Amino acid sequence: MAVWRSSYIRIIVVIFVLLFSTSCIKFYKHQPSDKEIMQATNQFDSTYSLRYRRAYYQGIQEAKNEIKESKMTIYIAGLIPPQSNNIDKETDLPMKIIAGCMITDSIDGLAQGHNDVIGKYLISDEEMRATSHLEPDISIVYRKAYYRGMQEAYTEIKSNKITRYVLGEGDWGDIDKETGVPIKVIAGCIVSDSIIGRADGHNYIIRKYLKHEIR
Repeated sequence: MAVWRSSYIRIIVVIFVLLFSTSCIKFYKHQPSDKEIMQATNQFDSTYSLRYRRAYYQGIQEAKNEIKESKMTIYIAGLIPPQSNNIDKETDLPMKIIAGCMITDSIDGLAQGHNDVIGKYLISDEEMRATSHLEPDISIVYRKAYYRGMQEAYTEIKSNKITRYVLGEGDWGDIDKETGVPIKVIAGCIVSDSIIGRADGHNYIIRKYLKHEIR
């Protein structure tokens, strides 16, 4: 009986050691060295602390996990505006509070690294190239809608049925006085970045077409 108990205890100890060792290996496997952190964040100059860079790197990993699980969010610090409905205006994604109003290097880096990856995932290289004439800090929602409007304008040009997009209620008439092309109302009085962007992108291409800048 004593031999059996002794063997049983040894088996339990071995299992515990194996599980503990596996956990340690997994933990250390995901701890990059300072050198790796510096290489992964080499877009920053020397004024950015290692603490910021580590947090930025961690934010990148967390964003990749969200993308993989199709559960993307936008990290913010502070209070969510009550009128926002917990949705980020720039991306239309849910907001996730990661800290209060006291912002440190670690919090700032974590949010920036995470949100940079999410932002790049949401908009394609082609959309960025086509809208490169816009201000760099324009919202992603606006930029994507702008690109969509551009494509709609190209389709109209191809089919020889160009229009001018307008927003809101009003006596627009059937023909636009400025360009002489038919009016198309795409929204009422309630507008958003996506609606405004779509109209702006469409009308930008139509204006260039009418000036014979594109064919």
